Amino acid sequence: MLRIISIALLFFMYLNPISRKEERIIHPSNLIFLVDTSLSMSLKDLNRNDSRLDLALDFIKTNRFISVAAKDNYAFHYFAFDEDLHPVKEKDLRKLTAQGKWTGIFNALKRVRNDGLIFDISGILLFTDGVENLSPEISEEISGFSNFNIPVIAYGIGDFYHDRDAALVSAYIPEIFYRGESTEIAVEAEFRNLNGEELKFEYLLNDEKILESIYEPDSGHVNRR
Repeated sequence: MLRIISIALLFFMYLNPISRKEERIIHPSNLIFLVDTSLSMSLKDLNRNDSRLDLALDFIKTNRFISVAAKDNYAFHYFAFDEDLHPVKEKDLRKLTAQGKWTGIFNALKRVRNDGLIFDISGILLFTDGVENLSPEISEEISGFSNFNIPVIAYGIGDFYHDRDAALVSAYIPEIFYRGESTEIAVEAEFRNLNGEELKFEYLLNDEKILESIYEPDSGHVNRR
């Protein structure tokens, strides 16, 4: 009898191997945050106590633009960009400073694409106070993301039309300088309502300041230093 039971158990085990439990692991989609850290993001607009960068970080911190139910389905990735692109941990966002030389939106998007971050991205959120000022190909780059069904959503930061404003219209700088000889540099600026405040221009050569000029709106004089 015992032999029959043993044979029956062996036969049962042969026909019914150990059951396997299959689990499906779902990885959250990636959401890319691009935060502008160019120098203009350090400005405080009229009637504002915080800089443009602080306002952007405050908005990101609230996550008001993402529903509570959706947060579990996304992995957030933060990057600071100016003339370069830098990954940033969420806990270090408040350590960011706006000191970049220019706003390189095209370069930032290109880096995201070329560094292999294109996979499993649900969207790219762009926080900046300006438009691309380096390359006319920015629209082509955004179109490239749309081909992958990846939306690029821009959040404008700062007041573009406030009571005090200045903008560089044009600049003429020769390509060749000769040591010991004077060189003509022509700069045209447009401004309004400076309320007597000085307008300062700095001229750099190889990232070093070689000349500084101060425009005094009350007298119309330009002082060079």
